[in-house]
Amino acid sequence: LAAHSPSQSDASFDDPVAAVRAAAYVALGELLKLRSSTALIHAIETDKNRQARMGAVMGLFLTGRRDSPAVLAVLEAMGDRNTAVGSTAVKVAKKLLSGAQPSPAITAQLRKLASDDDAAVRARSLPVLGMYAREAALDVIASTILSDPDSSVRKAAIDGLARTRLRN
Repeated sequence: LAAHSPSQSDASFDDPVAAVRAAAYVALGELLKLRSSTALIHAIETDKNRQARMGAVMGLFLTGRRDSPAVLAVLEAMGDRNTAVGSTAVKVAKKLLSGAQPSPAITAQLRKLASDDDAAVRARSLPVLGMYAREAALDVIASTILSDPDSSVRKAAIDGLARTRLRN
């Protein structure tokens, strides 16, 4: 698949059998999705500009990837010190994780965010943790409700507790 786009030199794109052409087009789409995802994950992790990081989070969502590297990159953005980036990542994380089966790596990352030094990061993560991890999140959520010094975090923990019961 030369140069990652159809051209006259790509025999599979000119194949007389439609099924071969169709398979070549699907392969091209998957290749482009993988390459763009890698670049977007890198941008989330390294770009200095908040607007660019927000765009990378949204772009990663638009690739349709729901695998662990993509989700973990979005969760990393939830911990961004910039509120707009973190809030964008929360919206994307809720969509990516809705109905997903909990994985240990993703649950661990959400638990880590729920104990972050930054109250805004803790508050952003608790509802997502409750929605995703359900009963596995109850200890963190209960502890936060009872002992977090920040009232906005305690309120978010209550929201997270409610979300442990909402998911089917």
